Formats: sequence, C-alpha cells, structure tokens
Amino acid sequence: MPIYPYQSFDAPVKPPPSENMGAVCFTVDMKWLPYILGSLRVLEAPQTWLTEQDRATGEASILIGTLIDAMGCGVIDDIRLVGCELEKLVDGTWVNVADISTCPPNVRPGTQGGIQWNDGSGWQDLGNSSDPRTDGPATPPFPTPPTGQTGNCLAATNIIDNFRAMMINVANSIVVTAAATTALVALESFLDLALPLIGEIVQIATEMAAAFLDATAEVMESAFTGDLADTIYHDFKCSIDCSIGSDGSVTTAQIATIKSNFAAKLPHGLNPAQHAVWLLAVNDWLDTRGPQGLMILGKSAGIMTGDCADCDCGWCEVLDFSLSEYGFATLSGFGSDYLPGNGWGLSTSSGGVYVTRIIASGVNINYAKLEWTFDGVAGGGTSGVAIWMGYNSTGNLCNSLDPLPSPSGSLECHPNGDYGGVVIGANNNNNFTQSPSSLVLKRLTLSGTGVGPGIGVAC
Repeated sequence: MPIYPYQSFDAPVKPPPSENMGAVCFTVDMKWLPYILGSLRVLEAPQTWLTEQDRATGEASILIGTLIDAMGCGVIDDIRLVGCELEKLVDGTWVNVADISTCPPNVRPGTQGGIQWNDGSGWQDLGNSSDPRTDGPATPPFPTPPTGQTGNCLAATNIIDNFRAMMINVANSIVVTAAATTALVALESFLDLALPLIGEIVQIATEMAAAFLDATAEVMESAFTGDLADTIYHDFKCSIDCSIGSDGSVTTAQIATIKSNFAAKLPHGLNPAQHAVWLLAVNDWLDTRGPQGLMILGKSAGIMTGDCADCDCGWCEVLDFSLSEYGFATLSGFGSDYLPGNGWGLSTSSGGVYVTRIIASGVNINYAKLEWTFDGVAGGGTSGVAIWMGYNSTGNLCNSLDPLPSPSGSLECHPNGDYGGVVIGANNNNNFTQSPSSLVLKRLTLSGTGVGPGIGVAC
C-alpha cells in the first residue's frame, strides 16, 4: 500500500468486534464504486486502528475484496413496469394489473415492501404485503423451559443481549463518526438478524438514527454505556420478563405493557436528554420487532440460563374515567364534576379540575401517568396540569406542566413510596372563553412494587 494518504478520523479508532454481526445490503450508482473502494483503502492502514491492527487491516482487505466481487442486492422480482403498464408475475405469467399513465399518483411504495395501487376503492398491496412483525412462522421460544428456568426470563435475557449489543454498537458508531448514515447501518446490521427490512421498519430505523444523532455522541455514550446503563438494561429485561408469556410468547398487547413497565422503571439519575433517548430507543425498537421479531430474538443468543429473581413485577392499574369515577372526589375548594361517559371536568363553570382519592396504606407507588383532553387555549399565568402524591394536600408535588397543552396530553411522574393517596388536577386559568366541559381528566395509570391497591383495571 502507498504512503498513508489521508485520515478519516481525528485519531486512531477502536476496531470493530471480531464476531460477525450479519450482512447489510445497499445500492449506489455504479459511477461511485471506484471512489468508494478507493476511500476504503484507508481501512487497510495500521495507523487507522487503536488496537488489533493486524486483524482490523486483514478484515478490511477482505471487506474491500468482497465489495469488488459483489453482485448487488436482492430486489423485488414479481412486479415490473413495462412502459406505463404495471405487471405482476402470477404462476409464471406476467399479468397486467394497472395502467399508471392515466393516474400516476395512484401508485406508491408498500409499507411492507412491494407496491401499492389505488383503483379508487382504496390502497391495495401488490407483491409482498405481509408484515413479518406480526405475520410469520415464529413460535414461543421455550414451550418447555429447561429445569429450574422460566421461558419468559430466558426469552427476556436473550432479547436484551441483542438490544444491548445493538445500542452499544450504535452509540460507538456515533462517537466515532457523527453521521446518521453510520448510525443507520449500525442499527440495520442488527435489525435484519431477526426480520427482513421492510419499508416501515426501515422508516422507523431511519428516524431512530436521526434522533440518536440529534441527541449527540456524548448523550448516546453516557446513556447506553455509562454508569446507569447496566441498571437500565436490567430494568428493560425485567419489563419484558414481567410482561410476556411463560413460554416466551409475545403479543401486541404485551408489547404495549412492556413499554409502560419500562417507562415506570427508568431511574431518576438520568438527565432529561438521556431519559428521552432511552424511551425513544426502547419504544421504537419494539415497534420494529413486533411479536414475531421478539419471539425470534427470544432464543437467538443461545442463552439457556437466566436470572430474573430480583425482577419485582409489581402491579399496574388503569383508571379510565370515561367508565367510572373510581372513588375520586372533588378536592376541597374546587368545583370539579364527574361527567359520565367522559371523565372528570366541569359542568357549570370554567377553571380548575382537581380531584383526589385515598389509597390504602402500605401501597408503594413508583409511577403515575395522567391523561386529559382540552379543546381550548389555556390562559396565562398558572394554567397547567399536575400530579401530587397525598390526600387533600398539594404538598407533595410529583410533576407539573405549564401551560396546559391542548387538544390532549399526558404527564408522567416517578414517585417512590407510600403516600396514602393521590391528587390530580389541571387548570385553564379561568379562561371563560372556552366551554366549561372543554377540560377533562380522562385517565390515570398507577404502578408500583409489591401488591397494588386494587382500585383500577390491570394494565
């Protein structure tokens, strides 16, 4: 190799891991191929690597050779466009399905790959229309767990092994090269280990990569490899263990429960940026996996021993105020009314809606989420929404938001203890330009460790 021509990085970087992480495929215009191959030669320079120079440069040479020999990526081969005629391969014969010359806007990419056509009655999938996240052959990974093990714990342990490796890889890639494309490649190299990268999965992954880059390398590194990372990965494992079937089976409803449980477990020590990027990473990643993807990952790492003994699955209850007032009462000094079929609001005046309820002593609460609707514009000053822990007292403020968002919103808080009650409320600052019932408290979710109060419906 000639004298080191240039450097892609400000300083030598850590080499990639020695184990393979799965293939990734992409296409570029052929005219760029020689330039791409030429720029990759820097990976063959020992000066590029901080450690393991011999292995890294050897693998780089193999990589470049593989790219030179590559024959391209797989493409959809059962749909073609001949002139303006859209044709589909049916039993070995190309059949005309549409003439797109008359109404081109009626053709668009399918969300699961392939193409969609609108004949006036709605969008229809042509080509591969199944969603591998929900439609597929995956079965529960542990119908008969090994002796002394549970299928849900083993599945959770395997799943977290994949997620953790992915997020560390993504965080490191952003630290080394602050580029969304680099983060996307790092994400997709893991995502396609379980499921094909259909259009919607790629879209979510692309948005994740951009959000991770916006979060900055410092936040990504501290969030996913920092002091609290081990605790959070463990809490995510417990959220999965507590939510899925005993054989490792997963449903769409259980994925929603995983999200709620994880949000309740996030520790206080995270700063707002770390908290936000963790929620985004977990929620979006779960959306790319679905039940099928999680069941595939449930055995993917080959881990056959799991320890979830310290996972306190606790309790979670939802109080849907459109169904019942759930024993809440108006906080003294306010004029709140229960509106059957709607929630807690005001029937005769505008202003604040504040209600309270006693919760039995000994119940530990570590998460609360209030949801509301507000079809108006909040007044100035004290317009907002809040959650207090306690009864007939606003001395234990858990969280608040000002001004009051509309037309709907939610507020979360993380108490930790036995408070004997809860107070929830919102105030539009006596904005009489809106109808009295425009501000309605709709739903309260509570969760905690140990035994729950039994006042709502299980999450």
